[in-house]
Amino acid sequence: MLNEMEIHLATEDAVRLSLWRLRDESTSPPAGTRDIFLTHGTFSDRRICLGIAKHFASLGYTCWTLEWRGHGGSAQGQVPYDFETVAQYDVKAALDHLVREQGIQRLHCVTHSGGGIVLTMCLVRNPWLVPVIDRVALFACQALHAASSSSRKWLLRLMRLVSRFYGSIPGHRLGLGVQAESFFMMKQWYDWNISGSFRGRDGVDYLAKMSGLTVPVLAISGAADKLIAPPASCEKYLQGFGGSANRAMECGLSTGFSKDYSHANVMLSRAAMNEVWPVATEWLTTKG
Repeated sequence: MLNEMEIHLATEDAVRLSLWRLRDESTSPPAGTRDIFLTHGTFSDRRICLGIAKHFASLGYTCWTLEWRGHGGSAQGQVPYDFETVAQYDVKAALDHLVREQGIQRLHCVTHSGGGIVLTMCLVRNPWLVPVIDRVALFACQALHAASSSSRKWLLRLMRLVSRFYGSIPGHRLGLGVQAESFFMMKQWYDWNISGSFRGRDGVDYLAKMSGLTVPVLAISGAADKLIAPPASCEKYLQGFGGSANRAMECGLSTGFSKDYSHANVMLSRAAMNEVWPVATEWLTTKG
């Protein structure tokens, strides 16, 4: 029987977060790593991760799903936030809780879209956490390769200008997700992709430092994801990591899947449940 519990965390800048623990009390834990940390991306909340979390829980894993500030059950906070805020405070608070309070020594990570970006940034900034991570599955994640042509770069510039004018992007109305995101939040993603430079506000070069992250990473992309995280962009992002066992997987008709997956349904859909989740499961259970 599935048992879900909401745990409230406080970040270093005093924002209350929701961390959801999901486990199946009737299932024996798997051998080896037993815990999985999950988190969503922009325009979303834990619901994008819930299906695959239930899948892993049915296999005996304990799943811990973080909702970013301003998303789902987590508080908004008093000041504007962006990817770096989420990485430096929210993801760090969740992983710190799992290690120090829950006593977890090893865990896998499964993320969707921007969730992979903030996980990367957090690990770069907090290298003491890297040995805790066993294996990582990034669904539809990239940070700086969406502008693959001059026309695409101009499209991103136009999107940046429009979202700056309105101050936010209505995710639900545009079919991007369940909630809106502020221009302050999305500005970093636009700037990284337009400039091709994955740098922090203080100048830290995340791409250069990613080479020090040697955790095995599986990059899963959707063949129909043409704008946010195209397969080629996800593969380039994967190449930034320093591990030798990394693998990229494009999910589409040309690679033997039943359909060309989009940005969202490569993580959450009945088809993904049948043919994508098993690949992610096999990856996490691979030894070495």
